[in-house]
Amino acid sequence: MQPDHPRVREWRHRLLWCVGGLLLFETLSGLGIYLLPFSVPGQFIVLLHTAGGLVFLLPYLWYQVRHWWIYRRMRGITL
Repeated sequence: MQPDHPRVREWRHRLLWCVGGLLLFETLSGLGIYLLPFSVPGQFIVLLHTAGGLVFLLPYLWYQVRHWWIYRRMRGITL
């Protein structure tokens, strides 16, 4: 594919990296909540996990709507 192809440009979009970082943070903190013993640091991780999820909810939704809108207009893509 050419570097200016819409799919290539989407993989380089800053919002994609923000959402990817969100999912990585949520995954790692969720694993920490699940695997670590119940303690004060564990409760702090729960607060960070919840706050992070709430803060990044709007960028995640924006990315999903934007992704759907862009890819729905492209012809020839089958999933």
